[in-house]
Amino acid sequence: MTAARGLDRRWVFLAVAAAAFIPLFHPFNFPGLRVTAPVQKMFDRIEALPEGSPILVSMDFDPSSKPELYPMAQAVLHHAFRKNLRVVMMGLWITGTGMAEQS
Repeated sequence: MTAARGLDRRWVFLAVAAAAFIPLFHPFNFPGLRVTAPVQKMFDRIEALPEGSPILVSMDFDPSSKPELYPMAQAVLHHAFRKNLRVVMMGLWITGTGMAEQS
């Protein structure tokens, strides 16, 4: 009998729950994490737009690059909608349409 078979599965669920909830109540501080100049410049550009301005967001990515690009697209859209901008989305890839609909 291995050690894993003797372990009560409730302990595993407790460990998974702790791993999920501890960062919510006590966020980690990453000292090397900083905002880069291009990111700050884009944020400032969106902030400088007056309310109701149009903004073009290209959704030219597919599901294979979704883990990298989708969070950035979500952040830009969230920022644009928070500023009450008119968002125009486009995509030259057929899979970009699905990504835009999910956003």
